[in-house]
Amino acid sequence: MEKYWIVALGETYHIATSEGFLWSPKLTKAGRRNVGYENMNVAQVGDIVFTCVDQHIKDIGIVIQSSYSRVAPEYSTFNNWANMDGHALRIDWFHPKQDIFLKNYIDLINKINSSPSPFVKQKNKSELSTIGLKQQYLIEISKEYANFFFEKLSIENKVNDIKLELDKLLVQEIVEKDTSAIPVNTTKKALVDIRTAQLKFTENLLKIEKVCRVTNTLYDFDKIKDRYLIASHIKRWVDCTREERVDGNNGLLLAPHIDYLFDRYLISFQKDGTMLISEIVKKDAIFEKWNIIEKNVGCFSDKQDFYLKDHRDKFFKKQKES
Repeated sequence: MEKYWIVALGETYHIATSEGFLWSPKLTKAGRRNVGYENMNVAQVGDIVFTCVDQHIKDIGIVIQSSYSRVAPEYSTFNNWANMDGHALRIDWFHPKQDIFLKNYIDLINKINSSPSPFVKQKNKSELSTIGLKQQYLIEISKEYANFFFEKLSIENKVNDIKLELDKLLVQEIVEKDTSAIPVNTTKKALVDIRTAQLKFTENLLKIEKVCRVTNTLYDFDKIKDRYLIASHIKRWVDCTREERVDGNNGLLLAPHIDYLFDRYLISFQKDGTMLISEIVKKDAIFEKWNIIEKNVGCFSDKQDFYLKDHRDKFFKKQKES
């Protein structure tokens, strides 16, 4: 069962919600423990996170990768924690059309009698007269508080609606590469399955491949959200079994322009790493125009070559047809 959280964000808000992450130091600057920081290790994949900025509940996120250690991100808004070790979570953010100004709902919030509660009550008072969060950064809240936020954000079906919207974005990315990948009458469950499979595939691929073999671009694990490499299936998604869709051996990390050629069977690879280049690419001098160096990209394993054989077959078929 997912947990629900509020994260208190200040000047790091825009970077965190646009880049898809949360980060906190492991200790305060004074070297003390902070429950809000330690909660980063408690949050799990599938948990729901609400952002709180200047007493406004603004965004809803789903944790897509549990906590891992990393130094502070290299953005100016994190300069106060430069080179400090910390916790990071990967988050998919959903941005509702409206936000919640908490001060407008103090009376309703006071009627919620469940824990954990994120709010501070004034000393010797049982009700809130002002809104304040109990601790720094990530704070667990009860399902009742979460449902209240969902209602005021006009999210009718709560968690499922958020996941569906995020799943649609993922499906759109897949469809852009393969228009036959998604059935016409796709159900909500199917969308969730697709999303889960794609995330698992990327996780498994990163255990095997670390760079784009053609450009030598490294997948930078110190970047919260790497923008430079695409986790690309070798065998098309639509042609894969359920197991093949999540198999890390069925993928390559590719720079966008290399992925464009590979996805359209304009290049392929032999098991020994020899590049296969289509006559169309050669005729149009694409490698020269795009500054791509023809080279041996290194041997592939037997498991990888199982999928590359399928890709080569389609490459050679396209060669004959063109």
